[in-house]
Amino acid sequence: METTKRKSSYDTLFAYLYANGIRGKQYDNVPSSTLYDFKNRDYPSIIGFSETLAYSQLAFLAEQNRQLKRVIFSLYKLFLIYRNIVNNLADKNVRLFRSRDKIITCFQDWEKRLTIKRIAKIIGVKPQHYGIWKKGHFCKLSPVMFCRKVVSNQLSLVDLEILKEFVLRKEFEKWSLSSIYYKIIRDTEKFFSKSTFYKYVGIMELRVKKKKPVKSRKGIRAEKPLQILHMDISEYWITDNIKVYFHIIIDNLSRKIIGLKVAQKKSADLALENLKEVYHAFNLEKQDEIMLMINDSGGENKSKTREYIESLSNMKQQFTNKSKREFLNNLIEAAIKKVKQCYLYPNKYRGLDDFIKQTQFAMNDYNTEMPLEACGGRTPDEAFYEINPFSDNISALIKRSMIQRIIENRNGGCW
Repeated sequence: METTKRKSSYDTLFAYLYANGIRGKQYDNVPSSTLYDFKNRDYPSIIGFSETLAYSQLAFLAEQNRQLKRVIFSLYKLFLIYRNIVNNLADKNVRLFRSRDKIITCFQDWEKRLTIKRIAKIIGVKPQHYGIWKKGHFCKLSPVMFCRKVVSNQLSLVDLEILKEFVLRKEFEKWSLSSIYYKIIRDTEKFFSKSTFYKYVGIMELRVKKKKPVKSRKGIRAEKPLQILHMDISEYWITDNIKVYFHIIIDNLSRKIIGLKVAQKKSADLALENLKEVYHAFNLEKQDEIMLMINDSGGENKSKTREYIESLSNMKQQFTNKSKREFLNNLIEAAIKKVKQCYLYPNKYRGLDDFIKQTQFAMNDYNTEMPLEACGGRTPDEAFYEINPFSDNISALIKRSMIQRIIENRNGGCW
């Protein structure tokens, strides 16, 4: 049975909307020749069209507004995507500052309709920054380019020089930024927040930016010194032909290295000797509470060391377990890595005795001089002996310094 193609007929209003610029999916199936006819029809001559003209114009406006709404929402979505990209740029503030004239010109006509606060939010800056852009109060001496008299809560020139000197100091080259931050506020009593410190280090490009490591869940933590201990052994090549091993024991709470032994052979005797010295040096035999020793399942920990720990009434051994995150030895592995990078790698050694002297220096300097984030800015020794180096709470000291800094910037700033 043959089928005949049926000719479609279209409503005059449907054709009139197309002729006046309305486009959409509803016209996709209409043949191009018919669409051409829609555009070139003489609508006023169509019988009855004049009676429905007002309705046709109303339908046209309604459809036009619907399309305009779609365009506005599409543009808004595109704007959100671009703003998200800009906010994630490392040098976002610098880029916006360089483009400030274009941004101000763009939003000049909107200032009568929108508040400064709303415009600043759209751009992604603080309202006071947008106001400073308009006033033009800039200072080339400031890393953030704002005049200190106008933005007086920024770091002073003295603060910046101190920050720069500490970060670029050769002895702190391998230190973490958090340790340098605590070293600054301890030694100079120039108090500012850690986020401010990181911000200025980034703006002045004093350190190469590294990818942040993915943090694992918090492992086991002690409530007081000598409650949980960690021990591990590591190797080090003194020269191309000489390899040595050093065994370390640290305290969980304070990260203090309480035992360090070096030998040319990896053996259970090295671990046992170090453990015995620590046990007697810190009078652990007098401690009633049971201590926990965490170590990996290496051969040096399963023979003589295990027998010795089992003979003690106040210590038990726990082997690391990957399935249980609280029983990992990441804490001591991080300490060994820090000692190697900060104290061992930068030096060359003539022999074993020279290396042993350096490891002893490394242990003492690490325990007494390096403030740690995990210890709240205290050195391992201070955390171990429960000494507070700060005269007051750090946040209170930062607030006091901020008030003094504002006065200093307002009096010594430049226009």
